[in-house]
Amino acid sequence: MDSRRFATIHSCTRGFSQAGRTGSEDSEVWMEAGAMLRRLNELEVAIFSRSASNLLNHGNGSIVVDDELIASRASDVEQKIVSNRKTGKEGPVADCVACALSSALLGMRLRVKNDPENVEQLLHTLPLSTASGNDLEVAFDLEVAFDRGYGKLSSVEAIASRNLHVVTVAGTLGSRHPFNTSDEWMSTLKKWNTKRGVDQQKTLSWTKLCEDWNLRGEPMLGEEVRIAERVRVGEKPMYAFALREVFDRKNPVKHLKFFASKNHRPYTFVAVGAFR
Repeated sequence: MDSRRFATIHSCTRGFSQAGRTGSEDSEVWMEAGAMLRRLNELEVAIFSRSASNLLNHGNGSIVVDDELIASRASDVEQKIVSNRKTGKEGPVADCVACALSSALLGMRLRVKNDPENVEQLLHTLPLSTASGNDLEVAFDLEVAFDRGYGKLSSVEAIASRNLHVVTVAGTLGSRHPFNTSDEWMSTLKKWNTKRGVDQQKTLSWTKLCEDWNLRGEPMLGEEVRIAERVRVGEKPMYAFALREVFDRKNPVKHLKFFASKNHRPYTFVAVGAFR
C-alpha cells in the first residue's frame, strides 16, 4: 500500500486527536474532539465480525463479559481511567465479550461517559438473531456470565430480555439483591430514618418485614443456600441466590449473592420467596 494512502486511512480510524492536524468537521479526516472513541464502533464490529460468526456456539455455548483497561501514555487520550489494581496504567476502558471455553475474543466496545447501555450495545453486535430478525428462538441455549461490576438487577433484566441465560455475581452497591446481612439492613435503615424521618412504628414493621430476607452470619450454622424468584406479567422470571460459605480460610463466614435468569440448582435450596 502506498504510504500516502496508509496515512489517510490511519487518520480516519485514529481514536485520538492527532498533533498538528487541521481541517473542519465536514472533511473526511476530521474528528471532533471529545467524541472520538464512539466513532470507532464500526471498526470494532468489523474487526470481530468473523470471530463472532464462526466461533460463537448458539446451541450450548457460554460467553463471559468483562472490562479491560487499555493503557496509554499519550497526553491527548480522550478519556482516562485510573485503576488502583493496575499500578502505572491509565487509559480508556473497553467492555469485552469472549467465549468461556476457548477464550476467543468475540467483541469489544470502548466505554465513554454517560453510556450505561454499553454492554447491551456490545451484545447487539453478536449474531444473536434468527434469519427473520427476531431474538433467539427456544432452540438456542446461550449463557452469559458477568463480572461483579455488572451485577445490577436492571442491567441483568435488560440482557435477559433477549432470551439469553444470564448469571452474575450481584454488585455490592446498588444491585437491588433481596437477601442482605443484618449490618446491611441496619445501615440502610439508618439512612432511611435520617432522610425521611420515619416514626418508630414504621421502623419496627419494616424491620420485621426484612427478617425473612436476612442472611445470618453465625459460622456454626453451616452452609446455606437461599433463592427468591422475581416474576412480572409478560416477562421471564429472574432468580436471586444467596450462599453462606463457611469454608473460607480468611473469613469465618462469607456471603455470595448472584442473579440468574434461569433456575440454576447446584444445591437444594432451603428458602423460597418472591421479591419486587
